[in-house]
Amino acid sequence: MPIPSADESSRVADLFYASVLSKRGYDKAGLDKAVAVFDALDAAESAYLTATGAAADSLRVRDQAARELAVWMSKFRRIAGVILRDQPEMRQKLGL
Repeated sequence: MPIPSADESSRVADLFYASVLSKRGYDKAGLDKAVAVFDALDAAESAYLTATGAAADSLRVRDQAARELAVWMSKFRRIAGVILRDQPEMRQKLGL
């Protein structure tokens, strides 16, 4: 007796479950509708996971840019403080 292929096994299992469920009052149209709902839910979950991953990546990029800006501003303040030592009005305008 040959071993059934995966597709044949799947079809046999589908027929078995369909016959069991039909005895319990579930028709093919209702089952197809339920499968479509689960497929839509799976697609929505996949989109959600993709979006949350992208959001996390964006936060990392934003945080890195903020750190780099803070370093640059620190250097700028030091240099501007030295250069504008004799100009207190400009230092005040720049918040130094």
